Amino acid sequence: EILKVISEEGRNSMGLAAAKGDIEKLDELINGRAERACRADAYGDTPLHLAALYGQFETVKFLVRDFAVNMNATNWEGWTPLFGAISRGHIEIADFLIRNGASLVHYTPAGLTVMHIASWYNQPLSV
Repeated sequence: EILKVISEEGRNSMGLAAAKGDIEKLDELINGRAERACRADAYGDTPLHLAALYGQFETVKFLVRDFAVNMNATNWEGWTPLFGAISRGHIEIADFLIRNGASLVHYTPAGLTVMHIASWYNQPLSV
């Protein structure tokens, strides 16, 4: 099945499409099945994690509005999609995620919050 195709980096087809902002391909892969929109890759990253991390705002909106994906899904480090957006300074995406239910009080297993991430990655505007 095409959804099981994994890149050398451990990313699945949907994650790669989300990271590139290829909404058409992502929509084709999801094929109207919302559970596919939440499928994680080898790192626990969902398409929303990768779209947020790589600054693909239109893809983030597509996933949130059309598939009501879990805003607080965590990857293997305990990061939510908001952590990725904050770490890269994608303020518009972070704001959208927060307005649509992303938690500001989530702690990773290491005890980090989005405020720690903003500080660590020198993103003072995110705070």
